[in-house]
Amino acid sequence: MKEQMQEKIYPKIKSIGLCGIMHYNETKLFNDFRFSSIDYLYKYKLSKIKIFLGENDIILGIQAFYKNSKNEEFPGEKGHDESIKEIEIKTFEIPDNDFLCNLNVWVGEDYITRIKLGTKKGKEFLVGINKGEDKSNNIINENQKNIILCFTGGYQKNLELIGCRYLNINEYFMNTNGYFELQKKLKHDDYKEKIQSDINKLSETDKVLFKACCLPDNIFSGIIKYCLYFLLCKSKTL
Repeated sequence: MKEQMQEKIYPKIKSIGLCGIMHYNETKLFNDFRFSSIDYLYKYKLSKIKIFLGENDIILGIQAFYKNSKNEEFPGEKGHDESIKEIEIKTFEIPDNDFLCNLNVWVGEDYITRIKLGTKKGKEFLVGINKGEDKSNNIINENQKNIILCFTGGYQKNLELIGCRYLNINEYFMNTNGYFELQKKLKHDDYKEKIQSDINKLSETDKVLFKACCLPDNIFSGIIKYCLYFLLCKSKTL
């Protein structure tokens, strides 16, 4: 069962190429690939992005953070030269019931000038200076059907490279995606009332599912995340 899960999920994780300027033998590389490994896929989720800024909003570096199923947060590798003191740190918080799905990048002559991040629910974060050429990867930005799992990149005195690993949302949620569709429908009072009027006709399992889908978004998403993590962990013992 463990091997089957790996065959179905891990090979479907994809990457976009590093975007920016590579100075060979000088650019220092970093990555958070361990957070997208088959062992960590449902154990950790992107929760926060920090951008380190210098004078005039120049992007010095980036660092991602990840939360586990117990809501404990862990830092990814810091893509920033700590000998260069930042003027400001801007932070983009990703709610538990939302996912990062878009990454736009602008590149100047020697470094990344601007970054824009977006979530499935439309939350956006724009940082940097209004210069450079848009080098965004259309694969990750053409829709909101992919979940960004982790980041990679490179830096010197400024952030020079950035990329990410991602997975199609349907692959990520496996056969639980229909639960989100049901939850969305239950936000309409007429549909919800129709189900409630026939609640006694449902099986005990369907009654539990109905009650779960009526919970607030953050609680419902936490339940789904726990179920996915439990499923993957259980598969490793079979």
